[in-house]
Amino acid sequence: MKFKKIIMAIISVLVAGMGFISCSRGYRPEIVNNPLEEEVYYIIGQIKEENSPVEGVVVSSPDTQVETSYNGWYQLPVNQKGKCTVSYMKEGYIPITTTVSIPEEMQTRSSVALPLQMAKKNPVVTIDPSRDTVIVYPGADKRTSIIFPAGISDQPIDVSATEFINGPMVDIEHAGLVTFDLEVSGPEKTLPVEIINQANPLLHVGQLVHCVEVDGQWKEMAGTIGTFNWLRNIHEATIQSSYAIHSIGPKLEVDTILTSFESAGEVVIDNLGSLFAKEVEIMSKQKMGWEITSDMDSYYSTYPGLIDSDCEYTTKSLYKVLASVNGSLAGISETDVPLGIAKVSGDTKMTIKFFTRVDDVSLQYILMFQGIWVTRQIKYKRYSGMNIEIDYQYGSSHIGNQK
Repeated sequence: MKFKKIIMAIISVLVAGMGFISCSRGYRPEIVNNPLEEEVYYIIGQIKEENSPVEGVVVSSPDTQVETSYNGWYQLPVNQKGKCTVSYMKEGYIPITTTVSIPEEMQTRSSVALPLQMAKKNPVVTIDPSRDTVIVYPGADKRTSIIFPAGISDQPIDVSATEFINGPMVDIEHAGLVTFDLEVSGPEKTLPVEIINQANPLLHVGQLVHCVEVDGQWKEMAGTIGTFNWLRNIHEATIQSSYAIHSIGPKLEVDTILTSFESAGEVVIDNLGSLFAKEVEIMSKQKMGWEITSDMDSYYSTYPGLIDSDCEYTTKSLYKVLASVNGSLAGISETDVPLGIAKVSGDTKMTIKFFTRVDDVSLQYILMFQGIWVTRQIKYKRYSGMNIEIDYQYGSSHIGNQK
């Protein structure tokens, strides 16, 4: 009887020991494919109208589409590197199409940040310039005037003009002091455009050009920019009504773009010592947006005779110019980004490291002061995406058993 009890005790110990399988030689860990290794990249951003998020914007690429959430955020998957055309559409808003580049050095699950501004299309109005000059304002601030001179038509004209930001500049060669969508009925017309300079006429942005959008590309129009009218403190230009998208602003030259990476944390899934695979949902933080890094307090110190309002209005113009370059208003935001389920094989430790991609950009432009062209730099910081690195550490049970 005593011998039987000893045998039963030994069996009990052996059975209990089966619940604590070690990773010693002779046992094989469960090997799984990690979905995070599948090739996919993301274009991530927030769509706003001024400072309010826009829900229900259809964001589409040639392969897929998503819609912005209630807070304006979207996450568009892209299956390969290189250039990708992305469109943004919502009924009642001016559609935007832009080209996004997925860099070759990006690892899977990395992302490009693309926050955008969208604008509601202004309604069509019918004007009658047969006898009197009619002015149409594309923007709510009425800083820009599109002029229909008296006698330009003997028939009423249907007009819709809307100021907006037409997505980020792919090649930075000019910027929009004003960009607007224009629809004009009837034959092509040559229309004067005036842009008010709100600062002292001694100080204003110089070397303006007029560009139109043709097949998704900006085309500079020769001979359409007039002179700066000192007496009226306005920029003058002429446009052709046959083009839909117009941009009037300064020439720009890229001085430098320096890219660096800031650590944005890491996720460690330590599955060493267990033969069974493990699943964990992975979230990351995405920072995006831009901000001026030039010292604007001393930016105008070399220009005598200016008052605070002159500097303030000129700075507002510079912010507007940079908004047209970046496709969004100044400001930094952050959001949680779901990257999917990570599957980690048995006896394996996986580390996911996140890095925010930061571009320090310096642009050159012409600032006119007392009739003299002065080349100035404006510097800003842009958070342009997130890079991900995935590393593995294998336990002793993987010796000779790695997949």
